[in-house]
Amino acid sequence: MSLPEIKIGTRGSRLAIIQTEIVVKTINWSGMNKEIVEVKSQGDIDLVSALGDIGGVGVFTDKLNKMVIDGELDAAIHSAKDIPSRIPEELEICMAIQGHNYKDVLAGNKGLNDIPREGRIGTSSPRRNAQLRFIRPDIEVVNIRGNIQTRFRKMEEVALDGIILAAAGLERLGIERELHELPEDIFVPSPAQGIIAVTCLKGSRISEYLKNFSEEWSLTRLRIERNCMRILGASCSQPFGILVIPNEAGYRYNICVPESNGLKYYSGQSSDVAVIEDLCMKIRDEN
Repeated sequence: MSLPEIKIGTRGSRLAIIQTEIVVKTINWSGMNKEIVEVKSQGDIDLVSALGDIGGVGVFTDKLNKMVIDGELDAAIHSAKDIPSRIPEELEICMAIQGHNYKDVLAGNKGLNDIPREGRIGTSSPRRNAQLRFIRPDIEVVNIRGNIQTRFRKMEEVALDGIILAAAGLERLGIERELHELPEDIFVPSPAQGIIAVTCLKGSRISEYLKNFSEEWSLTRLRIERNCMRILGASCSQPFGILVIPNEAGYRYNICVPESNGLKYYSGQSSDVAVIEDLCMKIRDEN
């Protein structure tokens, strides 16, 4: 494929730039000139308010995706977990890579079980907040926003016992801290957590080209988890998590959904993804 110039949009955080570099290195750009365009999303501008107070859904992705629709960008690179369950019909997710590191971790001097009663842990995620309260209702959850480096600084400033982060982001940034892996059956991650995704105009030449560089395993995980999110009518502003791992026997799954008394969990193994989708429909209908 040959195009005169490809404009690729990304947020300007250090992690977003590193993820963009990962995508760029994955693609054969022979015969094409590429330009990286840094864009401040709504979520990057307001680093104080809780995500739900500034819109929640799409605060990190909407501006980039609108620039693709308006022709200002040819492609936009995202953390897939930030992409709303429904995107404008003009767009498609054409590429997904690096989906194997999907877990949450607790950064701090002690593991979750060793933090004393009435300890304090930081997170801005409604999902992590609810999951933390489910397993340790005695702990105070403190809203903490900003990029990863900012969160570590705030952790020291307000004397938190730890902060909960995505393992993939820390790994990509090369941050070496004392980390404690959190159980995935309780801290079920956001849909597509850890995956780097690219959006383009549906059916465009660049979209069809980038599909050649997608990882099938990551793309499968992304499609199933996002479809289940749509079935459940869930969003990143809700305490919802789903993990569907393709394996030799089919699919291993964990699902976390809110209910009146807190959270409810489902887990299992199925040879057919339709079984998982049917379960999601049942969960939706029961709630």
